[in-house]
Amino acid sequence: MNRRAQLDAELRHMARMLPPWCEHLRDPAQFWPQFTRLAGEILARADHRDQAYARRVLDALLARNGMRAGTRRHHH
Repeated sequence: MNRRAQLDAELRHMARMLPPWCEHLRDPAQFWPQFTRLAGEILARADHRDQAYARRVLDALLARNGMRAGTRRHHH
Protein backbone atom coordinates (compact mmCIF):
# COMPACT_ATOMS: atom_id res chain seq x y z
CA MET A 1 0.00 0.00 0.00
CA ASN A 2 1.43 3.38 -0.93
CA ARG A 3 1.74 6.14 1.65
CA ARG A 4 -1.29 8.12 0.42
CA ALA A 5 -3.48 5.01 0.51
CA GLN A 6 -2.22 4.26 4.02
CA LEU A 7 -2.94 7.84 5.06
CA ASP A 8 -6.46 7.65 3.64
CA ALA A 9 -7.05 4.35 5.49
CA GLU A 10 -5.91 5.94 8.77
CA LEU A 11 -8.11 8.99 8.19
CA ARG A 12 -11.12 6.74 7.43
CA HIS A 13 -10.43 4.87 10.67
CA MET A 14 -10.37 8.19 12.56
CA ALA A 15 -13.63 9.18 10.83
CA ARG A 16 -15.29 5.97 12.08
CA MET A 17 -13.85 6.33 15.56
CA LEU A 18 -14.72 10.00 16.24
CA PRO A 19 -18.55 9.90 16.36
CA PRO A 20 -18.86 7.34 19.18
CA TRP A 21 -15.84 8.85 20.94
CA CYS A 22 -17.41 12.34 20.90
CA GLU A 23 -20.87 10.97 21.73
CA HIS A 24 -19.66 9.33 24.94
CA LEU A 25 -17.20 12.02 25.95
CA ARG A 26 -17.54 12.81 29.65
CA ASP A 27 -14.88 15.47 29.94
CA PRO A 28 -13.91 17.35 26.77
CA ALA A 29 -10.58 18.28 28.37
CA GLN A 30 -9.59 14.62 28.06
CA PHE A 31 -10.39 14.57 24.35
CA TRP A 32 -7.73 17.01 23.16
CA PRO A 33 -4.57 15.32 24.47
CA GLN A 34 -5.76 11.97 23.09
CA PHE A 35 -6.85 13.39 19.74
CA THR A 36 -3.64 15.42 19.42
CA ARG A 37 -1.54 12.31 20.03
CA LEU A 38 -3.48 10.18 17.52
CA ALA A 39 -3.56 12.93 14.89
CA GLY A 40 0.15 13.54 15.44
CA GLU A 41 0.89 9.87 14.80
CA ILE A 42 -1.08 10.00 11.55
CA LEU A 43 0.68 13.19 10.47
CA ALA A 44 4.10 11.78 11.39
CA ARG A 45 3.56 8.83 9.05
CA ALA A 46 2.18 10.99 6.23
CA ASP A 47 4.39 12.09 3.37
CA HIS A 48 5.35 15.75 3.71
CA ARG A 49 3.40 16.48 0.51
CA ASP A 50 0.22 15.14 2.16
CA GLN A 51 0.50 17.10 5.42
CA ALA A 52 -1.85 19.94 4.40
CA TYR A 53 -4.37 17.45 3.00
CA ALA A 54 -4.31 15.39 6.21
CA ARG A 55 -4.74 18.49 8.38
CA ARG A 56 -7.75 19.60 6.28
CA VAL A 57 -9.36 16.17 6.65
CA LEU A 58 -8.72 16.10 10.40
CA ASP A 59 -10.14 19.63 10.78
CA ALA A 60 -13.23 18.62 8.79
CA LEU A 61 -13.69 15.53 10.97
CA LEU A 62 -13.52 17.68 14.10
CA ALA A 63 -16.05 20.16 12.69
CA ARG A 64 -18.41 17.38 11.61
CA ASN A 65 -18.35 15.99 15.15
CA GLY A 66 -18.84 19.33 16.88
CA MET A 67 -15.27 19.60 18.11
CA ARG A 68 -13.04 22.58 17.50
CA ALA A 69 -9.81 23.48 19.22
CA GLY A 70 -10.67 25.49 22.30
CA THR A 71 -14.34 24.47 22.38
CA ARG A 72 -16.12 22.54 25.03
CA ARG A 73 -18.84 20.12 24.05
CA HIS A 74 -21.38 19.50 26.78
CA HIS A 75 -22.48 15.95 27.46
CA HIS A 76 -26.27 15.62 27.89
